[in-house]
Amino acid sequence: MTDIRIFGKGPKFPLSGNFSTVSDLTLVRESIFQLLATNKRERVFHVDFGSDILSRLFENFATVEEFGPIDIASAIKKYEPRVDLIDVLIDKDESQGLIRIYIIYRLIKQNVVDNMVVIVNENGAILE
Repeated sequence: MTDIRIFGKGPKFPLSGNFSTVSDLTLVRESIFQLLATNKRERVFHVDFGSDILSRLFENFATVEEFGPIDIASAIKKYEPRVDLIDVLIDKDESQGLIRIYIIYRLIKQNVVDNMVVIVNENGAILE
């Protein structure tokens, strides 16, 4: 059985009055989620943290499709050392006004492949 408990423990996001923690694979997934949900230049002392995917959503979709995966991959490679990124894909569902971001990665120390799907609506709100 693969032991994935070496990833540590951290706060569960979004932060609320009921402070709780997460660990293991959930911590890695939430870390990647925070990279996507944070625009660059949003954090005063870490201006390069995050990705610009949410601000790009209002551009032409061809631009999002071309530069979004590059931006996301760059952020993950720089700020999430526990994973080896395999692929980032972006798909637009015009009928529902949604953009789906598919992220496939390998947990380096365990050689476990995982993926996540982040859904963003036309207003830039992350749904999942």
